[in-house]
Amino acid sequence: VTGVRLTDLVLDDTPPRLLDGASVTPDHAQKGSRVSVRAEFDEPVRDSVRLLLSRPGTPDEAFVPASNRAGAVSFLVPVAATALDGVGSLSLTDVVDEAGNPAVGPLPLPPLTIDSTAPVAAPLALDAGRFSKQPGHDVLRFTVAFDEPVDDVRWCLGNRCAALPSAPQSVFVSI
Repeated sequence: VTGVRLTDLVLDDTPPRLLDGASVTPDHAQKGSRVSVRAEFDEPVRDSVRLLLSRPGTPDEAFVPASNRAGAVSFLVPVAATALDGVGSLSLTDVVDEAGNPAVGPLPLPPLTIDSTAPVAAPLALDAGRFSKQPGHDVLRFTVAFDEPVDDVRWCLGNRCAALPSAPQSVFVSI
């Protein structure tokens, strides 16, 4: 036979590896919202891959990929309006590369926290002994404590405001 060229035969007997690029957005979800989960592999994988969501007291849920391109697999996970607050574990199952090699799994992903309960603030501890319109005494100081860490907290007194993008459970504020 002339004019026929054979290329090198490539044998792939290694399972796909999950790279460090797995993400859950947002990592704290509200009831009735949707969460995007993205995982990256070192090679393309088949559409057989499933995302498994496990939460205490709830049957496991499996999701099919919304997108699967060149080793990047994405899922859209609806959070039911009746979901209970808590932390769910996410993992990938049935991961198989294009050569038919299965990943040893399930492959764990970052957790998903469902938090639809508003934080509760304890009564303010106000240091009003020095507060007046006099210069040097026009700063209001108080401490507020919440039952959990909070995000995007704002306090206003008239036209003077203070804001914190995130705060621990107890915070001291001056405005």
